[in-house]
Amino acid sequence: MRGSPEDAAPRPRAVGTASAACPDGDATTLVGPRIAELPPVGRDGTLSTLTELTERLAAGWSGVCVLTGEPGVGKTRVLRELLGRVRAQGHHVLHGRAQEYDSSIAYAVLKDALASTPRADVGARVRVELDGLLEAMDRSVTAPQGDEVSRRQSPYVMTTRLLRSLTDERPCVIAVDDAHLADEESLAALCLAARHLRDRPLLLVFALRSGQPVPGTAFAATVGRLVEEGAGPVVHLAPLSEEDTRTLISTALDGSPDPRLVQHVFAQSRGNPLFAWETLLALTAQRAIRSAHGRLYLSGEPGRGLVSRRGALLHRIFQQDEDARRLARVMSAFGRVHLDQLSLIAELTGLDEPRIQRAFDALTESAVLSRVGSGGFEFAHPLMAEVLYDDLGPVERRRVHAAISAHTVTHPDPRIGLLERATHAVEAASPGDPVAIETAMEAARATRDTAPLSAARWLNRALELVPPGSAQASEILALQTQAYWKGSRPDLAIAAGVRAAELLPARRRRTSTALTVVNAAYATGRPSQALELSERLVPGEDAPAAVVAQRSLLLTYLGRTEEAAELARLAWTRLRCGDPEARAVTYSSLAFVENMVGSRVRAEQALDGLWHLAIDDADALPVGARLSALESWTFVSRLTDSTEETPAARELIESLSTRAGWQDLGGQAVSALARVQWLRGEWDAALDTIHSGVIALEFAGLATNLAWLRMHEARILLAQGLPVAAQEVVDSIRLEEQSAYWCAQRELMRARIDLARDPGGDGAERLAECLHSGARTGWHDVVAESLNALVDAALDRDDPGALASAAPLVRRLAQRAESIPVRLLRAVDTAEALLDRDPARAVEALRRGQDAGIPLATARGHFLLALLDHDAPTHLGAAAGGFEALGARAWVQRAQALARSRGILLGRGRPVPAGSTPRLADIDLQLLQLVRDGLNNREIAEAMHYSRKTVEAYLSRLYRKTGSTSRISLVLTAEREGWLGATAGSSRS
Repeated sequence: MRGSPEDAAPRPRAVGTASAACPDGDATTLVGPRIAELPPVGRDGTLSTLTELTERLAAGWSGVCVLTGEPGVGKTRVLRELLGRVRAQGHHVLHGRAQEYDSSIAYAVLKDALASTPRADVGARVRVELDGLLEAMDRSVTAPQGDEVSRRQSPYVMTTRLLRSLTDERPCVIAVDDAHLADEESLAALCLAARHLRDRPLLLVFALRSGQPVPGTAFAATVGRLVEEGAGPVVHLAPLSEEDTRTLISTALDGSPDPRLVQHVFAQSRGNPLFAWETLLALTAQRAIRSAHGRLYLSGEPGRGLVSRRGALLHRIFQQDEDARRLARVMSAFGRVHLDQLSLIAELTGLDEPRIQRAFDALTESAVLSRVGSGGFEFAHPLMAEVLYDDLGPVERRRVHAAISAHTVTHPDPRIGLLERATHAVEAASPGDPVAIETAMEAARATRDTAPLSAARWLNRALELVPPGSAQASEILALQTQAYWKGSRPDLAIAAGVRAAELLPARRRRTSTALTVVNAAYATGRPSQALELSERLVPGEDAPAAVVAQRSLLLTYLGRTEEAAELARLAWTRLRCGDPEARAVTYSSLAFVENMVGSRVRAEQALDGLWHLAIDDADALPVGARLSALESWTFVSRLTDSTEETPAARELIESLSTRAGWQDLGGQAVSALARVQWLRGEWDAALDTIHSGVIALEFAGLATNLAWLRMHEARILLAQGLPVAAQEVVDSIRLEEQSAYWCAQRELMRARIDLARDPGGDGAERLAECLHSGARTGWHDVVAESLNALVDAALDRDDPGALASAAPLVRRLAQRAESIPVRLLRAVDTAEALLDRDPARAVEALRRGQDAGIPLATARGHFLLALLDHDAPTHLGAAAGGFEALGARAWVQRAQALARSRGILLGRGRPVPAGSTPRLADIDLQLLQLVRDGLNNREIAEAMHYSRKTVEAYLSRLYRKTGSTSRISLVLTAEREGWLGATAGSSRS
């Protein structure tokens, strides 16, 4: 049932006239409604509010509006009036309507909205993108598992792309009616687009019944979250007043109603426009409304009982003949039908073709059905279908759905897809029906990779059919846990997983499910709850290595690092006993723990273990587990400050994600990318990645990786000399549970920000507290960042004494140089060089920055050497040039201040290789060869599979690294230094 409004006013048959006595004894006429559709009586204020929103689109505003009201109160009528005004404004309009069975069919509502777009009204580019999106949505269900095209052409991404193109042409309004019934994929696609296109003239309007959405539903998780964030208003449509009811009667009957008629209709309808309309139809049928001299009277004493929703809606249908009533009842189970499907309709109704045609005509004439498209029919009012369907009764409903299901098997119809066929099969089933259960499972398997949330709903349908106490229930719940996790619904994954783990008897399956549950709780920023779940779902001291390692990670975040270290050691001893999938989880957790509080050697061992499991193409580890292992490897390796590009890893991620059907589970990949861009000095690209990535993470509630991203953003803004903006970002980090680790990170960042805003304040003292607190707890990154910030403060003042309180700790860390992480080692080198005024240590700090490919660390090394008066003009020029290229405003100011104090005139400096030629990474050499071969930036981007912007950033870094000022000087330097072999490429003609 698509395309027609919910509250469309019906077009009743003409009512005859007759003479009768009236109150004043003059001639009277029986009357009935004289118009096909009522105007939106009593809705001027609501329409004014909504129209103001659409008028703001012309100024580039974007937002969301939710329209609520009881069934029949006129939401769809208001929507239709609003969209008419929007079309008159010249804007694009898309209008879709959800219905009951849509929730299990991925992208059903989005397809309906797209079908409302006249192709002649859009440009050629939009038509191409529209066709591509429709194809992508079809492929998301019909394509085989791991289909590369369907993975690369995500309907979510393509929806955003289409709406961007539409808003390039002109403002766009999208309305979804009965949105509480919509499938989650459609809601997610629209809401993600709204988040990405906040700077575009786009308005989403969602109409739904009062009392919806229920917390935890798809609507609450998508549109509800946008509204909570202030994206737009919620407008409630109240019942009509008695005066509005008078206006409605007057408009419908073309006369002035007397008070008795108004009071009767108002009492019967309780201000509901649909029920008021049906009351007028009922009074007309009873010949109870008469007119005299333009005045309308209620004749006789009609029944005083309030009109029930069911009675009001079925009134017109029951006035039809038997054939029409039979057809209407069947259609309530079918939804939209097409005249091509007459054989199916005949089978279901027992009517021949001429009688079916007459029944369609009768139902259309009385506005029970409306025509849609070419030869299609659906109910003009969704509530009619709802009450008719309820009226069928469970036995008849199953019979009709069974007949439809059987017919779709023997008479395949391309208009009825797999999920619609599965819907009828499941609705026809009785509890315990093995065929229906398998059908629901088949639908889940078809969507588990491309539409995992749809798969989770199908698994729920299967669960409803499974007999109580069946062992199959626990397996279905375990699969549902994975589907919710893949669909980025961690809270739902936790709920399903807890139920599954409590039912599962087999230890391995139970453990696997428990690991997913705990990971989901951790990902949402609740490590205490995650630890409690782990201990409850997998009790006992002999827990597998994966569980022990996961608990170690949680304890690390909670600040219980001694316990974490003990469990980490235990996990290492039990590691060999686990199967490959369990080892992947173990290595992932241990890589985090060892990197945060443990040994650099063991962190590298864990990363090596993850890498070897990921690259092993044997069938020992499922594809999804290999991909998860590789993404964890990428994330943790970036936390070690590794910036080296690993083409093998990138290619393997592409290959595995194609086969697995998903990528970036939990947001690890986007966090890793943002961090490496930050380290490489590609700060604008990093901010773009962050601003794009936070949308999906916020949407899914993945608070932990969202916090990582936000911290990266704050660091960049602070380095750019924007402490106020950095403070706003830190304040925006919302974690349900303030774990010890994130409290420390937040306090550290706030101290850095306060020091930047007020160098004379207590920021330095607070940083020293963070340093010693981090050292006591054993968090390497807190110590490293605190120490670097204190070094910066000392550099600002040219006063090593500012580091005095940190000196003992620096000496102790220097003695552990072989075991502490490289990022902490760089901080120690810099601090010791400043404390001891030792240029040799400063050269070592510079070399470490160059070897790691971190421009900021390299420029800081030059600055430190200049501060120590080691060839100050050269090094200060190199430092200033590096800071300027990064856009590190605070550091540029430091360099300028030092230049003034030393009497140095800053020019365009060349980075100094500190005694040796700079070490080039593989990506640098690849870029050099392509530049020597004469490729331009666009061609290089295509050859390396990067964006043009990324290539420009890499080239800028290479210029700084080699001291080159142009492509020619870059090639000459490369040839002089022997970076390119004699056989590396050839010139293009």
